[in-house]
Amino acid sequence: MLAYIQNKVSVIDEDTLVRVCTSSFSKEEIEKSKLLLFESVPGIKIKRKNKGKEERDLADIVQVFKSKEPDLFPIYVARELERLPPVLFDHLDCTKLLKDLLLVQEEVKNIKSTYVSQVQFDQLKSELSQMKYDSLLPNSENVNKRRGAWVLDSGPIGLSHINHLSPEKSNSNLCKQQEFETTPIQFRDIVGVAENNHHNVSAVSQRLAFVKQVTDSGTNVTKPPASASSVKTVTMTSPPHSNAIQNKNYKRNDHDDNNHNDWQVVNYHKKHKRYRYSGSAGICRDNEGKFKAADRKIPIFITRIHNDTTEKDIIDYVFNKTKEMILLEKISFRYEREYKAYKFFIMESKSSLFLDSGLWPQGIIFRRFVNFKRKITNFEALPRRVRSENVLDG
Repeated sequence: MLAYIQNKVSVIDEDTLVRVCTSSFSKEEIEKSKLLLFESVPGIKIKRKNKGKEERDLADIVQVFKSKEPDLFPIYVARELERLPPVLFDHLDCTKLLKDLLLVQEEVKNIKSTYVSQVQFDQLKSELSQMKYDSLLPNSENVNKRRGAWVLDSGPIGLSHINHLSPEKSNSNLCKQQEFETTPIQFRDIVGVAENNHHNVSAVSQRLAFVKQVTDSGTNVTKPPASASSVKTVTMTSPPHSNAIQNKNYKRNDHDDNNHNDWQVVNYHKKHKRYRYSGSAGICRDNEGKFKAADRKIPIFITRIHNDTTEKDIIDYVFNKTKEMILLEKISFRYEREYKAYKFFIMESKSSLFLDSGLWPQGIIFRRFVNFKRKITNFEALPRRVRSENVLDG
């Protein structure tokens, strides 16, 4: 039975397979097959009871074959091939077959309506290849070579790929283009005039004086129209060196006027305050006499010490490693712990030696001792006289 189910589980649906096996195999064979399958494949063993357990056992077998990897199952074989039941139309669900046929028909119709045939595809390929080889060669006359550069000859309208101009018009356009290239570039200068501001009037007068100096030095000035009195167009060639110096002086004066006119730049650097009573350390290394600095000591904290270890064991261990004698002070815990902790003082110059992980045994935690401040209650914050009176009254 296991060989039959293993072969048909990927072809027949679960309900049909259960009906075929129920009608072809006995109750004992189903139980024996289920026990053999669960022994060969790791997993939870499910035991069914009450009436109709044969169908539930077969459903469990089918579920195991579908949920587990095929490599986990052994290859089951059947000795009595004549006992393997055939799959007849009586075991099939006709309504399910009809639904599957309808789905296949819809998919075929969809393929016919959306996919192209081989003939249409070959025709499209030939048309694309013909368009590829029949394309026009690029014409350099229709390429815009003067885009940007503030020459005002590039616009949003695209260029045509066909030359529509006659030879006479193209020659006239070429002459106009050459004439435009030979003409000097005109720059415009906007001068703001304010009637109620004396400083602005002085700035305008200085700027007009500078324009007059430029015209005296050989530059051409074109008069603006009457409607734009505040805009002056100046055509400038390369000025001499003296005009460049005057231009720099003018810019500096104009910048100074603007500083007095509108805004004034204030640079303020905050002075760093120096501590009045800061001290310094001596650096003299002459060891003459008994005048010397005191050795500063720092506390070291060690914990996770076994309860069987004594203080003498720790002192001897540290002396053998560092040749330094220490005085241990036991740390008391608020709650009972399975280990001990100590504090001791060393010279600050020896801190690198005692804070080295290679000095201490494995598992011992060490660091500099931190004296956490204890919270003071309201009763402890009272003066001593008031506290004594409260205790006597109580």
